[in-house]
Amino acid sequence: MSDKLSIRFEGDMPASAVEVLGADSAEVKTLAMRPNMEQTIDIPSERSIVRVRLPSGRSVTLPRRDDLDYVISRADLEQGVGYASSAPRVPIAGEPRSLSDVRVYQDQRATASAMAEPTWLEAKYETAPSADEDTTVALGLNVRWDPPVTGKTAQDGDELAFQPRVQESHYKLFIELDNSWLAASLPGSLAAAYVRADDIGEGGTVVTVRVSSTSQFANTVGPYLARGDYNATEAMADWAEEAEDSLQSKMRDPFSAALAGYVLLRLERYDMMHDWARNLADWFPDLSDGCVLWAMQSLHQHADSDEATRYLLEAARRGWPVYTEGVGLLSESLRRLGDVGLSALQALDQEHGDESGSLVRSSPFTARTFGTNARDDRPITFDLGYDPLV
Repeated sequence: MSDKLSIRFEGDMPASAVEVLGADSAEVKTLAMRPNMEQTIDIPSERSIVRVRLPSGRSVTLPRRDDLDYVISRADLEQGVGYASSAPRVPIAGEPRSLSDVRVYQDQRATASAMAEPTWLEAKYETAPSADEDTTVALGLNVRWDPPVTGKTAQDGDELAFQPRVQESHYKLFIELDNSWLAASLPGSLAAAYVRADDIGEGGTVVTVRVSSTSQFANTVGPYLARGDYNATEAMADWAEEAEDSLQSKMRDPFSAALAGYVLLRLERYDMMHDWARNLADWFPDLSDGCVLWAMQSLHQHADSDEATRYLLEAARRGWPVYTEGVGLLSESLRRLGDVGLSALQALDQEHGDESGSLVRSSPFTARTFGTNARDDRPITFDLGYDPLV
């Protein structure tokens, strides 16, 4: 005998994965839920458990309802059990204020020589900070965007906020702290970003970069994919196919389309990819992710090694993918090509000045660190990710 369990998300909820467990904690089903969405499923027992797995990494087990009718709002998340986060966001104190002294340097491509002595966008306060005002970001970090993006500082002085304009090409973000610096590729479809530095005692300094996309799909699925939460990612596979619609309808969000491609590739759902990975590769010549995706799809779905080789070499010519998921695929695949692939990989490293940098493997976006990665004999850690909504 089975019962019907109903789940509805209120309009203030972020899109999330919802896990339904039986009384014995065995998984019944994982659902992909969005705001104002309702789903009903069959469950083996009325003692089933409902757990919301948020994109931020938080997992909330909701109080059991005898009527099996779960209407979930943000307020319900605070009342759940086991409310935890792998990367809590430190809230901004007050409204941001403008920075008056902002110097934007001449655009220049990041090369090996430029990386050795980077130029930066320097952000300073409009007035001198008081003695008791924490000025970690304003005085400790130098941040530069390519193309340039002007930042604002929070009143507590701990955080720089940015609102990049949407563009078809990706952004390069450079952050310097003492003798350490980070170079990261970020999607051009960003809605906002912030950078902050926090001293955590003997643990050293953590430089945090959080971004939000104009795409709800990217903000939701991106964190799951980056954490390796493939169960939640698989529940949203149908949603990934919608990225094709955004590409075909000239909304021109190649970054969400690329992320969707990585999701379907990881799940081996080649049937859902159709030929839009090839379109992504051909229509956006500055983005190497599309080439990587089409090469992998050609190899695994069509066993076309010649096509795969051609697009892998083209990806290497364009530069590293925006998403870390594509970096491993490209590096490994080029090595398997033998001498021609190794030569392309070496040229890729040399041209983009990445041979001496360390890949930030926990980042969803391709990022490398350079320099000593230490401050006052304590480590500097760079933490990149999506800005959790809840």
